[in-house]
Amino acid sequence: MNIPSFFTGICMLITFHIESPSITTNPHVAINRDFFKDSKFVHTAWLGFLQSKDTKRVISNVPMFIYENKAEGYGKIVCVPKAPDNWTAKFKGKTKVEKISIGKTLTQGILNNSIGEKDFNIYSFFTNADDLLANPDFSKPSTPKFPSTVYIYIKAGTKWNIIAQKLIKNLAEYSDLQFRTANGVI
Repeated sequence: MNIPSFFTGICMLITFHIESPSITTNPHVAINRDFFKDSKFVHTAWLGFLQSKDTKRVISNVPMFIYENKAEGYGKIVCVPKAPDNWTAKFKGKTKVEKISIGKTLTQGILNNSIGEKDFNIYSFFTNADDLLANPDFSKPSTPKFPSTVYIYIKAGTKWNIIAQKLIKNLAEYSDLQFRTANGVI
């Protein structure tokens, strides 16, 4: 018997039988998905802001969406401008009506993939259906209960690739996670 071949075989056997991380075994967490493919699950779009919990820094006029599939879960989609300072300057002096018009154009372009990675890093903060507060009114969006696991996806073309998962204890941590992710600190 060749000892090096034996050990190589054992290593291969062990490698192939290691349990996959929970990200891949959870039935509601797809490794690659397209949150915009079925638009009936994208309920809301608006220009919002991201705020850090410690420094109170803000990134404003950020396109945001709510993805909700009652069977799978809830995702807050955040489109972070690649140049936040220049982005904010574009909105200075605009009226509310002008901002609404810009927001509609942006959200339509982002949803149909004509506006995307060139101008934004687009993230989804997804929570599984079993980590949502029960909402008897199906016409209103669900919200994550805390603590809960949030799966962070980044958009690449039409696919959304999971980049991290975090256990979040409260709403302040959830908000801060979005701000830190927007600034490249997950």
